[in-house]
Amino acid sequence: MAPELTHTRSISKSFTQASDVYSFGIFMLEVITGKKPSVTNLGQYVVEKRKREGPNGVADNRMLDVTENVQVIIAIADMCLFSDPRHRPPMGGVVEMIQSALV
Repeated sequence: MAPELTHTRSISKSFTQASDVYSFGIFMLEVITGKKPSVTNLGQYVVEKRKREGPNGVADNRMLDVTENVQVIIAIADMCLFSDPRHRPPMGGVVEMIQSALV
């Protein structure tokens, strides 16, 4: 769940487009890393893996060839995970970035 939803006790906080973008970023990292978000903090996992093994160490071994496209998708996921929801890209922008990366 997006940080702004988990760090509040207010019931008035509800899901927003920005929180959906955050969830989509988690989903992208789940696909790339092969890790479940309930088992690990995927955002922190990626940061640590990148520090220890470099950018190619982030992707699950089952992905075989880590291509430049995967690195771009990880960067897009990183943008989706900004803690401040105002800094996350809109979903339409995320889709455009993914489409550009896969061309």
